[in-house]
Amino acid sequence: MAPMEALNIDYEQFELGYFMPNWSKIIDQGGLRMWGLARVKSSSDNAYKNLTHFVFHNPIGMEYTFEEPTFIEQKVQEIDMASRKMYEMAEMEIIFLAN
Repeated sequence: MAPMEALNIDYEQFELGYFMPNWSKIIDQGGLRMWGLARVKSSSDNAYKNLTHFVFHNPIGMEYTFEEPTFIEQKVQEIDMASRKMYEMAEMEIIFLAN
């Protein structure tokens, strides 16, 4: 789980338009079970207020690599990285799941 703080209004569009398709390729190759983006809509009074989003990865233990980005993709990635602040990643364990 990667907690993040959006630094501008374009953050979600960059995450969904650039990073999600790249992670989808890794999922299709079998490198991840899932990738998800969650927006913090509300929080308790004692919560850390700077967090606006979380990105979740569910790896399966396989190594994976990304394709070498084109010049345009590299520039888009640089702009995206400037649209958010990433905090220290954490690991979560699901104890109970039901539908």
